[in-house]
Amino acid sequence: MEEKRTRRLYIERIIVENFKSYKGEHVIGPFGRKFNTVVGPNGSGKSNVIDAILFVLGFKAKKLRHSRAEDLIHSGEPKPGKATVTIELKDGQNESVSVSRTVNKTGKSTYTINNEISTQDKVTELMKMYNVDLANNRFMILQGEIESISNMKPKGNGDQVGLVEYLEEIIGTNQLIDKIKEAENNLRIATELADRYRAEYQFIEKEVGYLEPKAEAARIRISSYLSGISKRVSIISEERKESSETLENLFNQKKQSEIEIEEVKHKKEEVLNIQKSAEAEEEQAKAEFRKKEQIFLEVKSKYESIDIRNRKVQELIKIHESKKLSLQQEIHKIKEEKEVQELKKKNSKEEKEENDLKINNGQNERDKIILDIQKVEESMNGSDKVELEKAQKQLLDHMRSAKGVKDSLREKRKERESIELKKSKIEKCIQEIPQEIKRVRESACAYSEEKYIKHEKKLYELKKIREDTIIELRKRENLLNEVQSEMRTSDVTDKLSEHLQIEGYHGRLKDLGSIPDKYTMALSAVAKGSLNNLVVDTTRIAEKCLDIIKSKNLGRHTIIVLDKIISDVKQSKECNRLLDKIRTKDLYKKCFYHVLGDTLVVNNMEAAMKRAFAPDRPKVVTLDGKVIDRSGLMSGGAVRPVILSQRRTQKEINKELKESQASVKEAQDGLKLVEAAIEKTTAKLEAETIHKRNKEKSESEIINLEKQLATAHEEMKILPDLENQYKKIKEDENALIKKIKILNQTESDLEETIKKYQTVLDEIGGSSYKTMKARLAGLEEQIFTLQTRNKQLQKYLNESPISPQEKESQLEELINKLNEFVLEPINKEKTAMELSERELREIKSKVSTAEDKRISMQREIDIYRIKETEIEERITVTDENIKLIHKKLDQISKEEHNIKEIEQTITEKLGTHKNSIEESTEYIKDIITQEEVNAEIEVYLAYQNKKNQAQKENEQVTTKESEEKRAKDSLMALKEERTSKFISSIKQINTELKKIYSMLTFGGDAEIEPVDYLDPFSEGVIMSVMPPRKSWKSISHLSGGERTLASLSLIFALHEYHPNSFYVMDEIDAALDYKNVGIVGQFIQERSNDCQFLVISLRENMYELADVFIGVYRPAESTLTLAVNMNINNV
Repeated sequence: MEEKRTRRLYIERIIVENFKSYKGEHVIGPFGRKFNTVVGPNGSGKSNVIDAILFVLGFKAKKLRHSRAEDLIHSGEPKPGKATVTIELKDGQNESVSVSRTVNKTGKSTYTINNEISTQDKVTELMKMYNVDLANNRFMILQGEIESISNMKPKGNGDQVGLVEYLEEIIGTNQLIDKIKEAENNLRIATELADRYRAEYQFIEKEVGYLEPKAEAARIRISSYLSGISKRVSIISEERKESSETLENLFNQKKQSEIEIEEVKHKKEEVLNIQKSAEAEEEQAKAEFRKKEQIFLEVKSKYESIDIRNRKVQELIKIHESKKLSLQQEIHKIKEEKEVQELKKKNSKEEKEENDLKINNGQNERDKIILDIQKVEESMNGSDKVELEKAQKQLLDHMRSAKGVKDSLREKRKERESIELKKSKIEKCIQEIPQEIKRVRESACAYSEEKYIKHEKKLYELKKIREDTIIELRKRENLLNEVQSEMRTSDVTDKLSEHLQIEGYHGRLKDLGSIPDKYTMALSAVAKGSLNNLVVDTTRIAEKCLDIIKSKNLGRHTIIVLDKIISDVKQSKECNRLLDKIRTKDLYKKCFYHVLGDTLVVNNMEAAMKRAFAPDRPKVVTLDGKVIDRSGLMSGGAVRPVILSQRRTQKEINKELKESQASVKEAQDGLKLVEAAIEKTTAKLEAETIHKRNKEKSESEIINLEKQLATAHEEMKILPDLENQYKKIKEDENALIKKIKILNQTESDLEETIKKYQTVLDEIGGSSYKTMKARLAGLEEQIFTLQTRNKQLQKYLNESPISPQEKESQLEELINKLNEFVLEPINKEKTAMELSERELREIKSKVSTAEDKRISMQREIDIYRIKETEIEERITVTDENIKLIHKKLDQISKEEHNIKEIEQTITEKLGTHKNSIEESTEYIKDIITQEEVNAEIEVYLAYQNKKNQAQKENEQVTTKESEEKRAKDSLMALKEERTSKFISSIKQINTELKKIYSMLTFGGDAEIEPVDYLDPFSEGVIMSVMPPRKSWKSISHLSGGERTLASLSLIFALHEYHPNSFYVMDEIDAALDYKNVGIVGQFIQERSNDCQFLVISLRENMYELADVFIGVYRPAESTLTLAVNMNINNV
């Protein structure tokens, strides 16, 4: 650092020729080696002095506020051909250095060093020798750069430079970025190569692992197969003997079945003849029924159409009556509101007229009193009035001066309170932070990975149990609902039987048919609660049933109306349709078809899957109650069997109801226990999760707390200074308090004097004067109140009148519509329908009798057909078994011939590996062909080949992983070098920053710190500032002056870290107030012992501190300069 300070370079003078506003040749300077200022009015060309320095040092035209370099040539007439700027400098040993740059009309630039032609790169190298870094030109502080520093984000974004990039350029760590990128690229290449070899090795290793158990299994199978060949020979002879005996028994069974089927066919033919005569009788009765039914439907249609029209008319009458009532109420309400409005307007008009009269009287009286008061006051122009005005002026001046003293006292109190707060804060940090560090460490130790995994696993298991419990509860609730439904329908059936003494009510659907026991579960699964539906003939009977159910409070029930069922029973070629298994009358057949449809019944789930997913996709149910819908949706679970035509007693149903309720309660209690366990486990898991989060963030918290503790210890060192400052402020505060007491006494004396003269004047005016003043104030208040009230009353008078005329016309129109509604006569059609219904019921009775006879015959025929089918199936099975036995005997003969050939082929295939395969006593029955044995041998040999290949790949992986590790270590070393250098430099800069900012602000504090100390380049760097008597804030949240001081403190701190020979600053004090300008000026004056400062300023308390003034002015078309050295007082 000291070596850098000794290698300094000073600007001696600047010679410009036809550059910008300078026409011809001009010498700017000589400059002093310390503090120089450039002053002059706006527009005179002060910034062109800085532009001249930038031009010589190689900056582009855009930096000089021009688009092209040739635009920098003076624009006056005659137009010069070039512009030249020369800077004469001197180093620490007083040796001269001259640097010059010339630009011609084409924009080409020429550089010279000590009058010798040179290049821009050599100029840059020369400047860098004297600590003037042109690449990172932090010595040039131009207009707006102070503001840009305070607005910098922690990290840059695209073209925008952040604070971390700004600092890296000065520290020099940005030179490592390209090396790190190169190292990352090398690591990526090495990792990709290593990953590729690892993947290849893992793939081969998986193949080996995949083949190893197969190879072992193949070895065992080959060994077992070889040992099993010899056993198979003895087994074949036994199989031949058993097959011969079985074949003889099958022939005897087939002969017996053929005799039985002939007997069944003879009996079936006899019953068929009887059935044909029964069908003829039934068809004759049905034809007569259809005629009567057609007549009934026609009469019923007429009745229902008239009934529907009358109901619509009645609904319309109800709606219009409701509207009529509503309109009448609205009209009555409007009339009442109209009366209220008229009364209100009348009262408002009377009150307004009365108020107007009072206002006129009050205004006349007010004008008279004002004239009387003016006459009295004209007689008060004596010495007492003059003295009163003089005393009032003295009191006002005195109060202004006292306000300044009180403001000073408030400032002192604020300073004292700020010091007390700072002392308290430091002591509190020293006391509380170690305890907080201890608490964070204890909280981190509270986390247990084992407990976390245990609770997480337990919660998963409990949730699974809850799902199973809910499913079981739903099943039990469904069973309970079915029992309750049966109880209700049973009760309804009994009640209806008691109260409904008419024909047409048939009972529950489950009581109207029967089915074999083995189909009960299938029927219950498909029909479910629909078997408890009530069956009636017509809608009218259904309505009567519903009236009885409602009047007796028998609950909710579903009713099937026979004449409303549209779907007829379709004929099916399927022999296993569930509907066909039900024995019932044809009348009720369509009820069951309405519920079941064409659902098929099969023995098991395997058969159901095959049939359900056939091309026609029917609905299928198994005998045990598993259902597959047409959509493919499967359902099953608990099914409550419902037996057709079985009427259970109320006692039996109550018993099952209690059992179902107990079962549901048991499931509900179990669910509550599981929910409680889940809640408890969730609470434990959440507690462990909190411990886990605390552990994850404890490290960063401890680092932050330790940093705060270190800061507090550093601040403890300034406590003695704070104590001395506190005592001085306290003394000043006491002195100000004494002074304020004296000022208060003076103020009281002046107030007494004013009071005395005011009393004299009141006495001169007399009591009548006081009375007139009081009366005038009262009249003014009264007039204002009455005028305000009149405005409100005028609003009431301007309201629109309310009228019920519109609603009355609507009511009249509605009454006319009501008179138009008339009900049609319906008694004649009702009588005709009831007569036709009785005739239809009589014919229906005849049909039922004939149908019962036919069904009885059909049942006998079905029984014989089932027996015939069963015998035929038995014969078919016997024939298939006979064929299988013959086939088996042929296979045994071929197997005996092939066994020897198979043994010889296996031995040839194994070759040298035959010795490694020991014979096993276990017989593997799965491998029965030579091809399968050959496949097992190929698997075994493939495993050996892959094993050798995996050993070679492992050696290559080891080599590539070593290369990957070397690349990773190289990258980590570069990153560590960059981070450590950056962090150490930040600490050095922070030390100077705190010192300088505290000096500039008389007690403030500032620091720069990475957002993330572990990786300071990922999130960037922030600058925090604590102005005097304020809290810590980000620099972007400060006022303009505070941000300027903070940014300047950072620039000067960077100078201490990386010194420059000279600094050029353009109006850095623009945002500062008078006091802070003086502070910054004093600071620059002190720092000018180490480097040269060239500052452009318009502030008097800045440039009056300079050693040399450079005055800039522009009397005509050219800028002129004047140098004044304050130390020798010469021009």
